[in-house]
Amino acid sequence: MMTLAFLVFGALSVDLARLLLANTRFLADHGWLAVQDAALLQLAELLLKGLLAMAGYIAFKLCEHALIDRLAHYAPEPRRRR
Repeated sequence: MMTLAFLVFGALSVDLARLLLANTRFLADHGWLAVQDAALLQLAELLLKGLLAMAGYIAFKLCEHALIDRLAHYAPEPRRRR
């Protein structure tokens, strides 16, 4: 689960900031023409990908916390004498 969450976060966050900045700049520079070219839809998709990336990161951190908690409280069973 932890690996899957990390892969989701990594795949969705690659170049996300660059694309978001480029999209907002395109909208600011071209206004209504950019909206007609579906830049607003693309902005919504980028924001959704950002939310999914954040969810992947949170899932990764929750798994990491659970793993560390289990390792910190791990007590091996005592060895039995024969």
